Amino acid sequence: MVLRYVCGVLALVGMLGCSSETTLAQKARSSKKPKTTKSAPAPAAPVKTANTAAAEKRAGAQQIAVQLKGMTQFLYVFGGITKGFEAVEEASDANNVPSSVTRKTERTRYALADTIRTIQGNLERLENDFSSSSNLRPYFHFIVGAADTAALSQRQVKDGQLKEAGQSLIKIANQLTEALAGMQD
Repeated sequence: MVLRYVCGVLALVGMLGCSSETTLAQKARSSKKPKTTKSAPAPAAPVKTANTAAAEKRAGAQQIAVQLKGMTQFLYVFGGITKGFEAVEEASDANNVPSSVTRKTERTRYALADTIRTIQGNLERLENDFSSSSNLRPYFHFIVGAADTAALSQRQVKDGQLKEAGQSLIKIANQLTEALAGMQD
């Protein structure tokens, strides 16, 4: 039963790793007005800049939302996997676990670490986008360090410190939530 549970969780981890790499498509909205025979004066540059800044801010908030959604889905799966690992460890202490289950547990642990590495890469791109954009830079302080925390979580998983790894992942989710709240005007 434990083996079946671990196998099912491993499949979920694989699916989540793939889904966390995908991002929502960004659609730029433009309003087109019918042309009139009179030539209208061109809009002033500050209006265009303000519209561009607002659009970039919305796009940045959307990027954060995508990462936050992926994090919360992963945390849900991570909690179930942690419970499965605890069950395997308890059975292992009583010498009731076949070596195949122990090997499967180790593979699952490395799959978790790989998924967290994917999350880390996504967070690094997010940090880079925010640090390189003058319109998003004011919000960069909310997310800086999130990728480093993901790297820490990955090391913790590899070292078998699942509780600590989960706490690190929750810290990232909190950072992303604070970033979204900070971007609200």
